[in-house]
Amino acid sequence: CFTSSSIAKRVQDRPSIKLAASTAESTWKEAYDAQVERSSLLRSQLRTTGLRTVSTPSGDIDLEVEPEAAVSDWEANFKALAESNEFLEKEMMRSSKKDYEDLRDVIAKTSLNFKVKLLD
Repeated sequence: CFTSSSIAKRVQDRPSIKLAASTAESTWKEAYDAQVERSSLLRSQLRTTGLRTVSTPSGDIDLEVEPEAAVSDWEANFKALAESNEFLEKEMMRSSKKDYEDLRDVIAKTSLNFKVKLLD
């Protein structure tokens, strides 16, 4: 008969289970680190447009402040930072759209006056 304490003891004694937990944590940490790098690049690009903050439903993001390093719950921190980065990316795409017209369209819209002398 197995009790919860005997099962817990067996789990603690099995290195493969510890390794799996360690590997999962390591994977989330690597994913979080990649999001930190992405965040840094997005923030840098947005600062070049003159922005200092970006408003999101969960609050404002200060572009001058880099995200803090997570020390626990890598998965939750990854998801929060990834969501923040999505807003930064949308803002960057929105701010990079320029209101311009192709020169050919501008020329086509303008009336042209030709000074042509007709022969009698």
